[in-house]
Amino acid sequence: MEAQSHLQKEALDCFFKILETAAPHFEIDFWHEILSQVMLPFYDVLNCALLPIKQTVKTDPNSQRQMNFYLNNARVITQTFNSYFFECYDQFKDSEVVTAYFDMLLKFISQDNDKDLTNTICNEIE
Repeated sequence: MEAQSHLQKEALDCFFKILETAAPHFEIDFWHEILSQVMLPFYDVLNCALLPIKQTVKTDPNSQRQMNFYLNNARVITQTFNSYFFECYDQFKDSEVVTAYFDMLLKFISQDNDKDLTNTICNEIE
């Protein structure tokens, strides 16, 4: 899990460096694609991964670690996006990008998803 956490951090750093460099050139349609075709499926994958783990958490000691890993992934990606939009507020204040981001989060958390995952995301947007 430690190696996966390190890879996750490196991948996120690379992804956000690309966004920082290229984002001023992205149109709102491209942002909608990022949010609907990258971010929303990311949360969906985490949700699907948590379902079978939750069923074995009482009998398999490894399940709690796996569950924490997936919830941490959700926490990190949400924190990172929140920080990115906050730091780049001037760039986005006159566009629909931040609204589209929160719409995507609301769409996900309003569905019937894992309660811990939903709470993790909600805690990061408070």
